[in-house]
Amino acid sequence: MIVEYGPDDQGEVRLQVNPQYAGPAPRLYYAEDAPVSESSPQLKEQTLTCARAGHCPMFVANGHSQALKQSAPGGMVLGMAAHDMFQRSLAEETLQVEPGDVMLLYTDGVSETANAAREEFTEQRLSESLKRLSQATAREVAERLEAEVAAFRGQAPQEDDLTLLVLRYNQKADDSVLIRLVKPAVAQTNLAAPATSFVGRERELKDLSGLLRDDKLRLVTITGPGGTGKTRISQQLGYDFVDRFPGGAWFADLSEATSAEGIGHTVLQAFGVPVAGQEAPEQVVASVLEQRKPLLLVLDNFEQVVKYAKKTIGLWRQRAPHVRFLVTSRALLGLEGEREFVLGPLPSPAAGGTPQALLQYDAVKLFVERARQANSRFELTAANSEAVARICAELDGMPLAIELAAARCAILTPEQMLPKLKQRFSLLRSTRQDLPARQQTLEGAIDWSYELLSDWEKAAFQQAWIFHEGFFLDAAESVIDLGEFADAPLVMDAIQSLREKSFCRVRQTDFGPRFSLYVALREFASQAWAKSAPADKRRALTRRFADFYVKYAEGWNERIDTRDAAEALQRLELERENLFAIQDWALRDEKAKGGAEQAPEPERVELGVRATVAIADLLRMRGPNAQRLPRLQKALAAMGDGSRDTPPWAELRLRLTWALARACSDLGLYDLALKFDGEATLLAEKIGRPQLRFDALMAQGGLRNMRGQFKEALESYDRAEALVAQLGDRRRQGLLASSRATAQVELGEFARAIENYRVAESLLREAGCRLSLAGVVGSKASLHYYRNEPEEALRGFNEAVDLAQELGDRASVARNVGNRANVLRQRGQFAEALKSFTEAESVSAELGKKAWRATFLGNRSGCLLDLNDFAGALEAATQAEAVARELKDGAMLARALTNKGNAIAAQGDCKASLPSFEEAEKQARPTGSKRLLLTVLSSYGLALTKALEFARAVQVLNEAVDLLEGQGQGQTSLHFSLLGALSASQSSVGQNIEAERNASLAMSILESLKKKQAQIAERDLEWLPFVQRGGNQQYMAQTMNFTPR
Repeated sequence: MIVEYGPDDQGEVRLQVNPQYAGPAPRLYYAEDAPVSESSPQLKEQTLTCARAGHCPMFVANGHSQALKQSAPGGMVLGMAAHDMFQRSLAEETLQVEPGDVMLLYTDGVSETANAAREEFTEQRLSESLKRLSQATAREVAERLEAEVAAFRGQAPQEDDLTLLVLRYNQKADDSVLIRLVKPAVAQTNLAAPATSFVGRERELKDLSGLLRDDKLRLVTITGPGGTGKTRISQQLGYDFVDRFPGGAWFADLSEATSAEGIGHTVLQAFGVPVAGQEAPEQVVASVLEQRKPLLLVLDNFEQVVKYAKKTIGLWRQRAPHVRFLVTSRALLGLEGEREFVLGPLPSPAAGGTPQALLQYDAVKLFVERARQANSRFELTAANSEAVARICAELDGMPLAIELAAARCAILTPEQMLPKLKQRFSLLRSTRQDLPARQQTLEGAIDWSYELLSDWEKAAFQQAWIFHEGFFLDAAESVIDLGEFADAPLVMDAIQSLREKSFCRVRQTDFGPRFSLYVALREFASQAWAKSAPADKRRALTRRFADFYVKYAEGWNERIDTRDAAEALQRLELERENLFAIQDWALRDEKAKGGAEQAPEPERVELGVRATVAIADLLRMRGPNAQRLPRLQKALAAMGDGSRDTPPWAELRLRLTWALARACSDLGLYDLALKFDGEATLLAEKIGRPQLRFDALMAQGGLRNMRGQFKEALESYDRAEALVAQLGDRRRQGLLASSRATAQVELGEFARAIENYRVAESLLREAGCRLSLAGVVGSKASLHYYRNEPEEALRGFNEAVDLAQELGDRASVARNVGNRANVLRQRGQFAEALKSFTEAESVSAELGKKAWRATFLGNRSGCLLDLNDFAGALEAATQAEAVARELKDGAMLARALTNKGNAIAAQGDCKASLPSFEEAEKQARPTGSKRLLLTVLSSYGLALTKALEFARAVQVLNEAVDLLEGQGQGQTSLHFSLLGALSASQSSVGQNIEAERNASLAMSILESLKKKQAQIAERDLEWLPFVQRGGNQQYMAQTMNFTPR
C-alpha cells in the first residue's frame, strides 16, 4: 500500500489509538490515514518529533554523507496497558533533520525475517542497506528493502508481518511520505509480495491509478506487445490497491485458458472457490462477484481468449456493477466502455552520458537493478555507461529484453554484450525456471502472440518488416500484398488489426498516424518472412517498396524550395531510413551462382540513384553529413562510365554529378568539386535543355564564388542571363539576381549588389521559395553589416534564422547565427557574440562544412580580442589557418592570417605580427575581392604603424582608406582609426601637411559618430590623443613612443 502526504501534514505525535487496542491480545491492524505514521516532519524547523510504542528503533540516514543515527525513545507496547499507565511510559525525542535525509520505521517482522538456515536479517543488515540507498527516492528505498528481505528469506515461509515506513525530507512543494505495508497472508488478495523491486513507470502508475479511482470506469485494458511489462505493472497496481477496495484485489493468469469455461475456472481458483455442480464456471464467477464487496479483479494475458470477453467480462460487469476490471492483453477486448491504456517502452537515452544523467532514464535504472541481481559487484560507471545506454536504446526500452540482457552481466560486461545484440534472440534468454516459457526468451514472448494471428495478419506483419523506422498508411497500401488470401480485408484494416493486437505501434504526426514495428518485432517478422516467402515474392515486395518510396521522395524533393518546404523536408526526413534501405539494396553487388560478384541490373541501379539524388538536399541541410558523400560516390560508381547512357540516364547522371559537386565543395574538396562541375556542365550542354544548361551555369558560378573567383563567377551568370529570359521562371530569376549580388559584394560593387538582392527577395517572396529566400535575406543582411547599417542587418539575420529554423535547415541556421554575431560584436555585445560564434563553429564542424568553420573560428578570434583574451584569440586564429591551408583556399587563408596577425599584435609584439599580414596580403590580392583586401590592409597598416614601419604603413593605409571610401564605408569607426594611423605615419615620414589634413578629417568623423551615437571600438580610440593635436609629431613621439624621422 502506498500513501502520499503533502508537506503540510505535520503535527505532534498522536497516540489516540491506545484505548482502542487495550484489552485482549490484539491482532494486527492496518490503517491508511495519519495514525499509521508515528512521526511527521516539522518542515519549518527542520526537526522530527517521534514517539515509540514499543517498536523497533527508527533509523535516519543523511542523504549526502550516508551517516546513520538511531532514535529509540521509551514507551510501552501499544494496547498492552491502561491508558494512563501507557501515557506515563511514553517519551518523545526530537531530531534535527536536513533536506535529503531518509527516515525508516519498520516492524520486527522485517529485522527478524529468517531464511532456511534460521539466520535473521537483523537490524545491522537493515541499517547497512539504508546507508547504501540513502540517495534513492522513498519509493525506491521501500521497494529495494522489501526485495532484499524477500531475497534473504528465499523459500522459507514468512512468519510475521512486514511493515516499512519510509520518509524522505526533500523540502519541496511535492514532498511526500511513502508508506509501504507488505500484506500478511490474511489480507484480501492472492497477490504475494513481489520478489523483485518495481523500477520506473512512475507516470504510468499514476495515470493507471487515476483510471482505477474513476467511478465511471469499470474496465481498463492495458495493451502493448510482449515484453513491455504489462503483467508486472498490473501486479503492482493490484498489490497497491488491495486496501483501497473493501473486497480486496485479485489476480488471475489466463495464459493457459482457451475458452470461457477456462477463464471461469482460473478466476475461481484465484478466489479459492472450489468448482462444483453443473453450472458453467463463468456463471459461478458472476454469482461470486455479486456476493462480494467491491473489489479489483486483474485478468492477465487475455489476448488468446478475446472472443470470449463478452461471455465473461461482459456478463460479470452486468451482474456485478461494483467490480472493477484491470485487464492486460495484446489486443483490445472490443467491449463497450472499455478504456485502453497503451503501455509503451521505458524511456531510453538517445546517446551516452554520465552515470548520474543516465540513471534518470527508467530503462537504464532497470538494467542496473537487474544487473546487480545477476552480479552483486556491478556498478554503472563512466567506462560502461555508453555501452549500457546503447543496449537500452537497441532494445527499444522493452523491459523484458532489458531484464534478459542485464541477467547476462553475470558473465559479460556491457561492452562485451553490445556487439552480440545482433543475435538478440540467442542472447536474450533466461535460466530462471520460475518464469513462464513465454517470458524465458524474447523470441518466446513474441511467438506467443504471433501464433494467435490469422494467416492474412501474419502475412501483413511479415511484409511490414521491410519498413524502416515507420510508414504511413498509403505506403502500406502500396507495398503490402494480401491478394492470395480470400478472406483478407483491405490493407488499412489489416494494419488496424495489427495495431489493436499490439504488433505495430502508432504515433501521431503532422501528416497523420505513422505506424512502426518495435526492433525485436521487426526482426522476428523479417525472419518469418525469409522462412515462409519464396524468392520471387521477396523480390516483388522489395520492388514495390522501392518503386513507392522513390516516386514519393522525388515528388517531395521537387517541393523543397516552395511554400511547402517545411512539410517536404519533414516528410523526407521521416522516410530517410527507408530511402537508405533502397539505396543499400539497389546498389549492392549480387552473388552469382558460381559465387562471383556481379553488378545489379540497370533497373535496380536506376532506383538506387534516383533515391540518392532525391535525398541529397535533405542530407545537406539536416544530415547525417557523414553519409552524404559516400552514398553519392557509390551511386556514381554503380552508374558506370556513361558511354552508353540513354537520355534519361544522362539527365540522372547530371543531377547526381551536381549533388557530388556541391557535397565536395561543402567539404572543402574544391579540386574534386571543380571536376564534377566541369562534367556536369558538359552533360548539360550535351542534353541541351535550357533548364539544365541554366542550372549548370548557376552551379559553376556558385563554385567560382566559393573559390574567390568573383569576376569569373559573373561571367557564368552573364551566360545564364540569356537562358533565364527564355524560361520565364521567377525562382530561377531570383536565384540569378542573388548569386550575381554575392559576387558584386566581394568586388566592392555595393550599390549594384543591394539592388540585385532586393530584386531577388521580391521574386522569391512572390514565388513562395522559402529555402532560397532564407539565403537571400541572410546575404542581404551581411551587406547591410558591411555598409555599417546594423539595425537593417540585425532584422535581416533574425528573419533568416527564423526561416531556416522553420525549415529545419541546421546549416543555414548556423550560418546566419554566426553572421548575426558580427552585428552583436559591432554593437559591443561581445559575450553574446562569442557564444553565437562558438555555436556556429561547432555546428559547422559537425556538418563537415570546413570553410564555414574556418570563418567562424576567425570571427571568434576577433571577438576574443575584444574581450582581451589574447591567448584564446591566437588559438582560434591558428585553428582557422590550419583548416584554410588544408583546403588550399587563398581567400580563407588570408582572413585566417589576418586574425592571427591581430592576435599577435594585441599581445604587444607588432613586429612579430608582420609576416602573417604580409602572407595574408599575398593570398588576398589574386582573389580580386576588394572587401577581403580592405580587411587585410586595414589590420596590416595599423600593425605597421605600431611597429614603426612608417613608410610602408603610409602605402598600405592609403590603399586601405581608398578601398574603404570606394566601397561607401566612410564615416565609420574603422575610417577614423585608419586616418588616425595614417596621419601618425605621415607625420613620422615628414608628410606634415597630409598628416594634419587626415587628422582633421578623422576628428570630423569622430564628431559625426558621436552625434549619431554610433558604436566606437575602444581600440580605434587609441589614435584620439594624436589626431586631437592635428598630427603634431612631437606629441606623437612623447605619447606613442614613435620615433620621428
